[in-house]
Amino acid sequence: MSTVSENFAPYAHAEKELCDIVGPLLADVIKEVEQRNGIKIRELRVTVEPSMPDALWTGANCVIVR
Repeated sequence: MSTVSENFAPYAHAEKELCDIVGPLLADVIKEVEQRNGIKIRELRVTVEPSMPDALWTGANCVIVR
């Protein structure tokens, strides 16, 4: 296995894990937001913000694309 493949593998695994765990939850939240606002969201960008030392959770910034 090449170095590039070795470096990429953890990200690919993490991406699949996020999709498997967070995907269904996010889909439910998006559906609720769409219904309340009368819109359709086709693409969403989520940027994770580092948590502060005393914070209980990491922040996230969501942007509807297009």
